[in-house]
Amino acid sequence: MVQRFNRPPHILSSYQVYLADGDSARFVRDIAMRYNVATLSRLTGSHDPSARRAAALALGILGDRRVIEPIGRLLADSDRAVRLIADDSLKAIWSRSTTPFGRTLLDSIVSKLASEDYEAAFEAAEKLVQTHPNLPEAFCQRALALYAMGETDAAIEDCQRAIDVNQFEYMAFVGLGQCFLESERPRKALEYFRQAISIYPDLEPVHLQIRKLEESLREII
Repeated sequence: MVQRFNRPPHILSSYQVYLADGDSARFVRDIAMRYNVATLSRLTGSHDPSARRAAALALGILGDRRVIEPIGRLLADSDRAVRLIADDSLKAIWSRSTTPFGRTLLDSIVSKLASEDYEAAFEAAEKLVQTHPNLPEAFCQRALALYAMGETDAAIEDCQRAIDVNQFEYMAFVGLGQCFLESERPRKALEYFRQAISIYPDLEPVHLQIRKLEESLREII
């Protein structure tokens, strides 16, 4: 009897070629000819980590906001490479959904926060929220400015708005943790820090913060 072997999905061979030559344009053309976004989304649930990596990479280039959920689930994948690719892909999708004006505002906010010009950062973030109300990063940036200005309650509200827009916005959960830590509510802070790493485990500073909080809370008990 002749034994039949199942051929691996084409996406795997295309991904191996991409890893060898780094030609992302060819990879995307090849994938787009054979797979639609719905099929790629299903492949994020493959048992093969290489298939999940390839699907996450392709969706990050070909997908839009409709694929946030399947990619978002990969942020907590058992394979670290999958997690990193998923994170980059989500950032790429959100960037494409932002207008050039919005991207300019984001750069301005980041620059103003770095130079500790918090009021100017807040004003720019206000414009970003008004022009891009469905962009979670807009609320996260305004929350950072508010937190730096001592407006902790308002920062908490913006972090929650970011999560309402995107349930996988792990930095908003980190922001909530920091706000509740500042408000001397360590148990609540610990809850949000744990939620952040449950979404994206590769947040080493947050793991450290969790360990410190757990130790301090044990000492209180």
